[in-house]
Amino acid sequence: MLLRLQKVRNSNVWQWIQGIVVAFAICIAFKLTTSNVLYLLVSGLYVAVNRQRAELEKKERLVNIIISSLFSIFMFFGNIENVLAVDYLVAWPVTVIICFWGFYLCFELILGYFLYCLRNASVVNTDTVYSKKRALIGFFVSFFALLVVWGVGFAFSYPGNTTTDSNTMLSMALGKMNLKPAIPTVYVLILNVLWNWGFSLFGTPNAAFAVCSGAHVVFVGLIVAYLISCLCAHNVKKSICAVIWSFYAFVPYNVQLTHTVWKDIPFSACVFLFMILIWEEYLNHESGVHLREILRLFTLIVAGIGMCLMRNNGYFAYLFFLPFGIYLFYKNNKKVLVALGLIFVIIKVVQGPLNDEIMTNHKAWVTELKAAEEGIELSKDTTVKKVKNATSSYNASGIYIITVQQLGRVAVDRVDMSTEDYLRLNNVIDVERMREEYDPYCRDSAGYLINYKLPVKEYIREWIYFGVKYPIQYMLAWKDQTFGYWYPDIQYWVYTDQIKDNELGLYKDSILSEDQRYELMLTEEMYKEIPVYGMLWSIGFVVWITLFFAGVMYIRKGLKAVMLYIPLLGVWATLLVATPVYAEFRYIYAMFLCLPLSIMLPFIEKEK
Repeated sequence: MLLRLQKVRNSNVWQWIQGIVVAFAICIAFKLTTSNVLYLLVSGLYVAVNRQRAELEKKERLVNIIISSLFSIFMFFGNIENVLAVDYLVAWPVTVIICFWGFYLCFELILGYFLYCLRNASVVNTDTVYSKKRALIGFFVSFFALLVVWGVGFAFSYPGNTTTDSNTMLSMALGKMNLKPAIPTVYVLILNVLWNWGFSLFGTPNAAFAVCSGAHVVFVGLIVAYLISCLCAHNVKKSICAVIWSFYAFVPYNVQLTHTVWKDIPFSACVFLFMILIWEEYLNHESGVHLREILRLFTLIVAGIGMCLMRNNGYFAYLFFLPFGIYLFYKNNKKVLVALGLIFVIIKVVQGPLNDEIMTNHKAWVTELKAAEEGIELSKDTTVKKVKNATSSYNASGIYIITVQQLGRVAVDRVDMSTEDYLRLNNVIDVERMREEYDPYCRDSAGYLINYKLPVKEYIREWIYFGVKYPIQYMLAWKDQTFGYWYPDIQYWVYTDQIKDNELGLYKDSILSEDQRYELMLTEEMYKEIPVYGMLWSIGFVVWITLFFAGVMYIRKGLKAVMLYIPLLGVWATLLVATPVYAEFRYIYAMFLCLPLSIMLPFIEKEK
């Protein structure tokens, strides 16, 4: 029986059937007509390559099946409107089956080839051993070379880049606006110190802001240099280290985002550093406690705290990683468990009473500054109300992000709902305004249409009720709100290269003229026209690369080693359940910073 099945699978007819199915799926995904010649070309190419496929080992086959199935789901779900719009087959289930099968066959063939090629791949020189001296040289050379390249980019964009969020955070740092739970308090305090330091040294707002944005450049540059030094220590080939350094030095989003004052940049950098240190601790072969080990654990604690405080989803990503981290280190490196525990304790203290106290004092400071500007003398009895658990309200608001989009989709699509359901839904959201203002890709407009007077438990109960009744609308709403994070063909804005209108006295003072800066901007956006290069700007594609190399890690080192990817995948997972925008680059920039590390992880062995 098995022999007969094998003969059928190897027959020319069966291979051409598979080729036609692959072509059908691809052509539907890209909306090609039935008479397009690509059907024939894709089918023939699949058959030709399929006949030369290499035999995979057991683990490779398992990973290939899992990753190919996952990518097929992403492709199918990302094109679900195109699939369901096909009306020239007997029934839509036939189209669904053929499309999913076609995507799977295509990925299974391509990924299987890559897995085979990576089977014996090596990134290290095997004739030398682990070297701390090589690491030190790699650190300083890469750091100062990076500062030179990024310094040129900084001069082009002096004094840095701002957004509306940047202006808000700087206003808070200068006491012109009260702190908000959505803005990390620790980042505002850091900006306050940097601005005051820069202003006291140079005396102008532009120079003070340049100190703030320049601190980003130095901080991210140090982390990149540390990664290069770790790779050098493990004797990764110089050519590979040079390619990795070039990725950070020359890809425009790394240059521009490093001198943009945004909470997302230090957050991404802290995730990046946390990933490197977790990997280093996993490879750590030293026994006892050394100065180098103490410094590394201290830095791990700082990185973990920064990861949790700079964005709320970083905290949830850390909690997601914590049980895996305990399992990863409880046998061989209990010092890391102490560090992970300290991070958790410090975060709970900072998020609770300490943050409340800071926000109260900041509010009093803002009140005093405003009174001084208006010439009002405050009495000694004037007090500012205590802020109660400022972070909890923001954390709770996360439940509204995707859920309101799903309720909004029901309001927009189901105009035929019963009067009872209409009144019930209208008690949760403003149905009529939602039908006018609903944006499937951004929840900002929908966020203002929620009845926040409704208790959270009742809101969740109503959300479940409509989800059970209209599951298709919920599924489509989730797809539209998140598909930029898992579908590889989305181009959305990446970074800003300007100073937003502000009341702080900031303005662009670039060494380039406006015309030259415009030409530079056009050059930086060439990724939109260069096919393969554009993939490095795609959130979905970088997510795919990360997932693929997590699978390679399983093949080469086992399931336990895959846990090294958990912090990064945790950040990604939080966006799948609560993202305000469908493809916001800055939210997932950590995955781009970690891309070279994600690729290198499976190929570097523990030192003996």
